[in-house]
Amino acid sequence: MNSDFDWRGSEALVFPTVAAIAIYDNGQGEIVIRQHGLIDDDNFVLVPHDRIRALITALNGCLTEE
Repeated sequence: MNSDFDWRGSEALVFPTVAAIAIYDNGQGEIVIRQHGLIDDDNFVLVPHDRIRALITALNGCLTEE
C-alpha cells in the first residue's frame, strides 16, 4: 500500500470526517443537539419539547429523494 495517500485531494474519498453528534433531554423541557468540537468547544442547539415536531418536519424537508 502507498503511504503517500492524499486525503485532501483524493477522488477515492467517499465520506469525509464528520464530528460526532449527540441528542439528549436536558431535564429542563428541552432537547439538546450537541456536536463534538473538533477545534474548540462543543456546539449546542437547544430545542423546546413543543418545537421538536417542527424541527423534525424541517429536517425531513431537507432530505432529497435519490
